Amino acid sequence: MDLFQPSCFDDIDHHFRRPLRGYFLRRSVSPTDADDLTQDVFLRLLSRRKDNAIDNFEGYVYRIATNVLNDFRRRSAIFDDKPFEDHCHENHEWLIDRIDAERIVLAREALMTLRAALDGLDERTRTVILLYRLDRMRQREIAKKIGLSVSSVEKIIVKAMVHLARAMRSS
Repeated sequence: MDLFQPSCFDDIDHHFRRPLRGYFLRRSVSPTDADDLTQDVFLRLLSRRKDNAIDNFEGYVYRIATNVLNDFRRRSAIFDDKPFEDHCHENHEWLIDRIDAERIVLAREALMTLRAALDGLDERTRTVILLYRLDRMRQREIAKKIGLSVSSVEKIIVKAMVHLARAMRSS
């Protein structure tokens, strides 16, 4: 199954969007967050390694959904409304990522590749993907800000992610 073919992704979107949204809603996630988390599942699907075969695709999708939900809850717990001082007494050692010279070089190369791929997008697509991934704006907010439908924003995000994934894969 090649997710990078538009027809394949459309089939997956059609089959999984509503059930995934329901999955998140049943786990006490707001409707807006459920939409964003569903989109994150699709983005993770697009960013997976192409050479990894998937035996149980539906199980794989829901494993990604569980991971996305866990990440969301982890971020929510870290960035809650507690005062900064309350967080100072907690052990956040697991947040520290050890960095070495090789990782720095690889990260710089990946960043240059990503920058070139972003430059290859048209202005509207680049703006939408940067608002979504860098500024962490919700799709509804982006749609309102740019004057598009939420559906259009979703399609632009998918288009941009396919373009970026292809560029990163070929580097």
